[in-house]
Amino acid sequence: METGLSSAQLERAGGGAALFGYDKRAEGDLVGTLYDLKRDGNGGNRECDYTRDVRSLVEARFSPKALKGFYRVPKPLYLSRLLLPYTAAGEAPKVFGVEGKMDARQWIIHYTGRFQHYLPGRYRFAGDFDDILLVFVDGELVLESNWGEPITDFRPEENVDKYVSFTTKPITYGKWFALKPMQPARIDIVIGENPGGWVGGFLLVECEGRPYARDEGSKTAEDPSGRAILPLFSTQPMTDDDLALIRGIAHSNHFAIAEDAPVMGVRGDDVVARYAAAKTAGERDRNADIAITIE
Repeated sequence: METGLSSAQLERAGGGAALFGYDKRAEGDLVGTLYDLKRDGNGGNRECDYTRDVRSLVEARFSPKALKGFYRVPKPLYLSRLLLPYTAAGEAPKVFGVEGKMDARQWIIHYTGRFQHYLPGRYRFAGDFDDILLVFVDGELVLESNWGEPITDFRPEENVDKYVSFTTKPITYGKWFALKPMQPARIDIVIGENPGGWVGGFLLVECEGRPYARDEGSKTAEDPSGRAILPLFSTQPMTDDDLALIRGIAHSNHFAIAEDAPVMGVRGDDVVARYAAAKTAGERDRNADIAITIE
């Protein structure tokens, strides 16, 4: 049966759903780099003003020149989807190979790469992360979720403080942006922790006009529809480990996430292209005009 899983995904299957990313890259994943803002680019100590420092990187759109001002942990990790149950902030230095060499505070992880989808239309992200979550599409800020002082002037316009996530904070819904069919766009995702302690959060994606199941527990007299149960933003098809994590959060935190996540990674194989062609043909067949010629 065709699962869409790449050989790299199959090789790493059974190792559990990665917290901050995988050691082994599957084609289409985003590349994640950990930066210690308490040290300069040469590894020397520096005075960190977390909000000011992250703001300076945002203004520079996380350019290589701006990032050189902070210590870059050499080991990268590879992100397929962002779903992190609450865990100790020290897990970030640990999985990046610098446990004991870096205090688990005042750090960011910058994930970057490209994404696409076969369905054209408008999309938006929704998410939350303790302490910060920033998302850029082709250099434009489309989402900021922040537990502290705002980094940017981004302010959500829809579903403001309406639905609560498993972090106990409201889900932030981002700005709509357009995608053309199978045309890659750049994406930058930044998560970070300031004081240390605990981290956790997620990033979902919504396609405008698509029907989604609704969360029964969020329905009220004022909001009879309830929260749309959105899927994770994912660059790869879901593995059994991913689904187990989603179901575990639904069970323990009563926070539902759709399991049928769209595959939005840019891959060199033809799985996504064949899938897109089949779906497009199916839609065309269902909606085709019928012409009858009588001779």
